[in-house]
Amino acid sequence: MPAASGPASQPALAVLCSWLDGFDDRAQSRGRAYFKAGRVRGLGMDGNRISAVVEGSDYYTTALLWDQTTWTSTCSCPVAENCKHAHATGLAWVRKFDRSSALPPLHSAPFAALAAIPGVTTGAALPAALPRPHLLSFREQWTPLLAEKLGRPLAADEADALDRLLALFRSMSATYGRLSIYQMQQHGFAYSARAVGGSYGQLFEGWWDAHRPPADPWALWQYIAYDWERDGRPIPAVFRPMTDTAKVAAALEDWLLRSDLAEWRHALAAGTNPGREPTAATEAAKISDLRLRLGPKGGFFLEARTGPDKPWKFPAAKWLNSLATAGPADFVHLPPAAAALAIALAAECDGRTREIAAKFPLPERIAGRVLAYAAAHPAILLADGSPWRVEPGRLSLA
Repeated sequence: MPAASGPASQPALAVLCSWLDGFDDRAQSRGRAYFKAGRVRGLGMDGNRISAVVEGSDYYTTALLWDQTTWTSTCSCPVAENCKHAHATGLAWVRKFDRSSALPPLHSAPFAALAAIPGVTTGAALPAALPRPHLLSFREQWTPLLAEKLGRPLAADEADALDRLLALFRSMSATYGRLSIYQMQQHGFAYSARAVGGSYGQLFEGWWDAHRPPADPWALWQYIAYDWERDGRPIPAVFRPMTDTAKVAAALEDWLLRSDLAEWRHALAAGTNPGREPTAATEAAKISDLRLRLGPKGGFFLEARTGPDKPWKFPAAKWLNSLATAGPADFVHLPPAAAALAIALAAECDGRTREIAAKFPLPERIAGRVLAYAAAHPAILLADGSPWRVEPGRLSLA
């Protein structure tokens, strides 16, 4: 098979026909009915990926992926793959081409129905070059569907938001299913401190299987929407019809809970380990308060003081090193928010404190995770000394 054959090539379409013929009878029957009823809308191609919106009990985003040898499918419906929506999309993709073009032998019921459409014949080979059909962009696919759902035309910035979502999805795909702070900011999407959990500014680390990242822009959006909902951010009106975070929430709530429990087990183990360094409690007792301040040029800096009337200074190196073996019991003498901040730091260090140094901002990975501890928020300040807080407000995608 030619290595450069795309989804519209003769080999790809021949394999597609054979692959669709292997779907179970119910998927074939329902898929054929959906196709004939015109429920496949907004058919589009992006590289080796064919996408469409299939109208069933709801709108479902379906994608067919061609890897030069085989076809696979993903769908936002409960079945998720090789479903009636994928079957209908496959039929629509074959049908998208010039009706006078001959197709490979169609020997099963779905293809008999397809062949019955005027202008489509069977039994001959496909021509070497097929006419390229007009394919809709993601924006063209979804603008009329969302307008129908909203009962009004989309505003210009709402249509632009669709382009931004597609661009973010493509960026994620180019980095093998990973998303960074830079990528989100580049495409105009906000994120919460809770989403910052990986090294090198990675977001949503562990939220999805690295080998099966979100398969389409709307699948990616569900994770972003879930993060926004947890953070109290409003969902833009243009995205509300396609927002359903129930599946993501069900999968993530358990994972996030287990992640938090693992962090606290580590912190508690450090506090009750009889073999730990005795200097941890000694060093912890040397400070009476602790805070995290945003620097004038960015970055969060740790500051501590040894008494209520003493000036704030960078913590001593010995105190920072003691975090590796410190536990919650070592910080009970601190004010509640400062104690929560110290415990969060100890948990996030995971036994390693070399990443934290006096007079230098906290590493982005650690700072992002520490900011997720709500109990520590009163001990976090902006550069001007005002309290740091998360304020739900109008979120702009611009």
